[in-house]
Amino acid sequence: MDSVDAQAKDLVDNSHPSTDQILARQDELHAALERLQKLLDVKREELQAASGLCNFHIDVNETMVRCSTLQFSLSVILMTLGLLGL
Repeated sequence: MDSVDAQAKDLVDNSHPSTDQILARQDELHAALERLQKLLDVKREELQAASGLCNFHIDVNETMVRCSTLQFSLSVILMTLGLLGL
């Protein structure tokens, strides 16, 4: 955007016959860039939220695997105790 601003300034400083149009277009470009930056910020926030949700699901799945392993180990211990008559 700096290059566009510099070129617009040069044209305006040199009294280009379309100065009003140049300034209007420059304002439009600034507004469009601002809208784009806001959209990028929203998308960044959405992606961060999605990443957090994905990490939560990974943690839940890992916890469920650990619980299943512990349940299996407990059932083996209980079966062994039962076989030993304890």
